[in-house]
Amino acid sequence: MLMFTMTIINSATNLWSFLKLDQHVHKSDLILVLGNSDIRTMDRAVELYKANLGKNIIITGGLGRISSNLFNKPESIVFRNLALKGGVDKSDILVESDSTNTFDNFRFTKKLIEEKNLNVNSIILVTKPYMEKRAYLMAKTLLDVDNLAVTSPNLNYKNYPNEVFSKEFVINMLVGEVQRLILYSSRKEIEQTDIPTEVLKSYKFLLMQGFDKQLILNNSLPTFNDVKY
Repeated sequence: MLMFTMTIINSATNLWSFLKLDQHVHKSDLILVLGNSDIRTMDRAVELYKANLGKNIIITGGLGRISSNLFNKPESIVFRNLALKGGVDKSDILVESDSTNTFDNFRFTKKLIEEKNLNVNSIILVTKPYMEKRAYLMAKTLLDVDNLAVTSPNLNYKNYPNEVFSKEFVINMLVGEVQRLILYSSRKEIEQTDIPTEVLKSYKFLLMQGFDKQLILNNSLPTFNDVKY
């Protein structure tokens, strides 16, 4: 059985704090929800909608590596159904169900905005807490908007794990997120991202402890040059 020592917990907390931006959100033209395996993401989007911070919602996501083991429908359809149950008007929702990675989330969303001739100058991006930094940087690269903010469910490292996402799973995801930021930054596909020394130290320590289940090979990483539409 894996023992979660204080060093492991502190290291994971360092990664979480680095990856979660905690930005303030303002009323925007669009709430853009990145589909994923955590339905709490959609709960956060519904909160924003009900607070009148955005009327139109785009939900993007097909079936990814993790969600394909949890859902029998594309992420965007699962999230749309949750939104409708939460009181979002059907006419305020658009879905994109073809994307299977984050670059495609933004590429296909941009295409949908253009096809629907939507006037979008400001976006609230909704994702998982530990994906805020990467999602924000990728959206800045791929979406042409004047104002962009990212948010997520109000959860911290301690209360994020639940019956679906174990502590071990979450730490593996945190390590994978930092690796992706390092790779995308080195390939200049997002703006230069400096990893603080303490965060890099925590990242390397967790790797040595075996939290490497969500790493990806550099040559397998999606790129914004992989245009698929």
